[in-house]
Amino acid sequence: MIKIGNKEELSKQIGKDLVELVKVNPMAKLILATGMSPVEVYKSIIETSKTEGVSFQNVSSYNLDEYLEINPETDRNSFKTFMNENLFDHIDINKAHTYFPNTPESYDRKLDLAGDIDWAIIGVGTNGHIAFNEPPADSEKRTNIVVLSKSTIKSNFPGRENHPRTAITMGMKDIIERPNKIVLVAWGEGKRAALEAYKNALETGEVDPNWPITYLIKVKNLEIYTDLDWKYKKRNGEI
Repeated sequence: MIKIGNKEELSKQIGKDLVELVKVNPMAKLILATGMSPVEVYKSIIETSKTEGVSFQNVSSYNLDEYLEINPETDRNSFKTFMNENLFDHIDINKAHTYFPNTPESYDRKLDLAGDIDWAIIGVGTNGHIAFNEPPADSEKRTNIVVLSKSTIKSNFPGRENHPRTAITMGMKDIIERPNKIVLVAWGEGKRAALEAYKNALETGEVDPNWPITYLIKVKNLEIYTDLDWKYKKRNGEI
């Protein structure tokens, strides 16, 4: 399913839908992304959960990735800091149940213990990367350490010379197979090439490791939200 419209309005709807999930399932398990793409979604979650009195106390979250070469507890560029400032500090989630990758082995064990994940909220990079699975990506990889591409560094640390060059990321295998539902947000013209690659994969049925987003054609329950005027055709008809 694809929804096209205003970024703020769509973000509000995603946030409301996620709060509804938690209302129905107070022990929901989530995979969450960082970056600018989900920020408005997180604002909606905060506002809606407070308005409706929905508790996140028993929710567990598993973040997609984290930078290496920095202290996640103290560095303002860490994704842990980002999640605290943009979501966790504003809802009643137990932070002991908010997980970030540390080593590949330990995170894989944590994900295995979690089992199925109810929802994943993910973004996509301008080069089609999902989390920090930079192209060419392996769909069978689990949590792994990656060297950040120049385009990713330019997007995340514009004008900075002192920045992380490596990160740890949940692998494509868990992103594709573990969630019962994936919500992909793609805002702005910079994401058009990635969506076009996904469209081409849908039309041909062929994935392209140089565009990791194309692996998402394997996902049965995928919702794409974008503010781009964008249509695609599956082999069995237009969506």
